[in-house]
Amino acid sequence: MFRSLIPGLCMIALAACDASSPAPVVANETTNDTFDAAFADDHLYFPLQAGRSWSYFGEEDGHRVQEEVSVAPGLEVIDGVRCFVLVQDRLLDDELVETTFQWFSGASDGSVWLFGEQSLHPLTHEPLAEDSWLAGRDGARPVRWLPAQPEPGDALTLALPHGDELVLVLSLDGEASVPAGTFGNCLVVAESSGEETDLILYAPGIGRVQESSPGTTLRLVERR
Repeated sequence: MFRSLIPGLCMIALAACDASSPAPVVANETTNDTFDAAFADDHLYFPLQAGRSWSYFGEEDGHRVQEEVSVAPGLEVIDGVRCFVLVQDRLLDDELVETTFQWFSGASDGSVWLFGEQSLHPLTHEPLAEDSWLAGRDGARPVRWLPAQPEPGDALTLALPHGDELVLVLSLDGEASVPAGTFGNCLVVAESSGEETDLILYAPGIGRVQESSPGTTLRLVERR
């Protein structure tokens, strides 16, 4: 149905790909926390074990939208830190329009951190967005993505190279009824960038199950 760009992953990795070293590292001067992928593989709302995958379907401005998301096998080293690679293929009306890579690791306190992201054109493999970045390149630094134990009222400012994004924890008792099932006790967060706000629900042990923003809705259909 579509062609993934996972085989081209090493073409875009801008840091060393030798992830065999088991030693956690202390990140740069932004924090004194110790970082390693092992700290992020069992987050309650954002599980990142290699090989996990999720399928989403929905609507975007009258078009069918589909997302195929997976955690790539193996780890990559970004800015000296071992990271999981989350790969997302996005389709509109059954046509692959972009593949996005995100690099995540964890801190010793159990929080999840984003170490970079890049979206590529499905044919040329060229970056699609000016907001593509990697920690350790051109002054970019990792940002905390989710606290270890989110609480309503928690607010995070993601100081990204292309501008700040705000994440506000709204609730821990959200409910989502989607094709993959009905999920309770969901983490509900609002992510704001400029004038647009996304409302995202994460189910315990599952991950993202529903996302909505003006003109767009995505629902979890299958997880593997």
